[in-house]
Amino acid sequence: MEKRNFTQKQKIAILKGAKKTTVRYAAKVAGIHDTTVYDWRRQFEAMGKEAFLVYQVSKPGRGLKQISPEKEQAVLKEWENNSGYVWRLKTFF
Repeated sequence: MEKRNFTQKQKIAILKGAKKTTVRYAAKVAGIHDTTVYDWRRQFEAMGKEAFLVYQVSKPGRGLKQISPEKEQAVLKEWENNSGYVWRLKTFF
């Protein structure tokens, strides 16, 4: 299945649809696995509607990496000292 991201309001709409029909049917219409709907329902019941609506799903990523000025200078110095090596790598790949 394709990875899809739903807003909290969309999740509630899917949960309402699951109440009217079945979890399996609501999941199929939404294009997700039925265990996902069960997870959302468990979260909704535990948190309540207001908390569920404001909940922000963690989206871990690489983020912005920062290095110290000393390390940056060391990298730049190595690059300057070995510029031919870098050029050979570029032509090789």
